[in-house]
Amino acid sequence: MPHLTIQVTPNVSIAHEESLLKSLNKALWDSGQFKLPTDIKARIVPIKSFLVGVEDDEQANGFIYAHLKLMSGRDMATRDQLAELLVATIEEKK
Repeated sequence: MPHLTIQVTPNVSIAHEESLLKSLNKALWDSGQFKLPTDIKARIVPIKSFLVGVEDDEQANGFIYAHLKLMSGRDMATRDQLAELLVATIEEKK
């Protein structure tokens, strides 16, 4: 079962978190890599403390980090395809 964790710094705004998660789950489901849509689990975890760079003014740069955990057995090309799907969906929906 795939587990998707999205980490978001407080200075990054996601207008509709549930909508983003639904879009990400749908993108994963549409890839054809999973047996059941209910196998796909996703969550957004806010990050309270973070550091970007070393200077104070660099803290204006926040980030979204996506971590997809998969069971073993998928080749690198498939994992890369799934990563590209997630990045494209985040960029489109954020």
